[in-house]
Amino acid sequence: MPGKGSTFTVTIPEELGDDSAIREKSSGTRPHYAPGVSVLVVDDNKINLSVAECLLTDLYGIACDLALSGPEAFEKVTRKDYTLVFMDQMMPEMDGVETARRIRAMGGKYAVIPIIALTANTVKGTKEYLLDSGIDDYLTKPIEIPEMDVILRKWIREKEEMPPAAGEGGKNPLKRAFCPFPLPPFPKIFSLGGTVTVQ
Repeated sequence: MPGKGSTFTVTIPEELGDDSAIREKSSGTRPHYAPGVSVLVVDDNKINLSVAECLLTDLYGIACDLALSGPEAFEKVTRKDYTLVFMDQMMPEMDGVETARRIRAMGGKYAVIPIIALTANTVKGTKEYLLDSGIDDYLTKPIEIPEMDVILRKWIREKEEMPPAAGEGGKNPLKRAFCPFPLPPFPKIFSLGGTVTVQ
């Protein structure tokens, strides 16, 4: 109608599939499954935390604790033994590097706990800066499943038993175990090509 604009409605039929495709790396091998392992994920963005938590739980069977800041991460590390810590590099108040330094300064087990930086910083020299600051390794954002798998294989011992995937004779007991709410419809969260992106 002139002066009123137009409204178009498009219906696209889709089917819900099982998780077998996303449970495999792009190389064709199964993900590095490690049930019983506990990690701490630190990021000042709640959506990033939710995505990382669901990824680690669904694909790898890993239990996650979450922290929204450096001070919260520092407190949780002192109260619980973690196998590994994923630490966002850029955070207000106390960034990931400073948090890692304070954890290392406590000595003992805190000096050797693997700390993996999560960073979107592509500036030349970032890797060297992180490794010189007490960070053991790093994972670039957006998270790619094959790269996550490399990190987990390097720093966490795998457990042999695998849970049944959806559509393979039983319900996957880990599916959305830590995601009681549907994730928002961002342009990309999971991609079968192996990328986890929040835009």
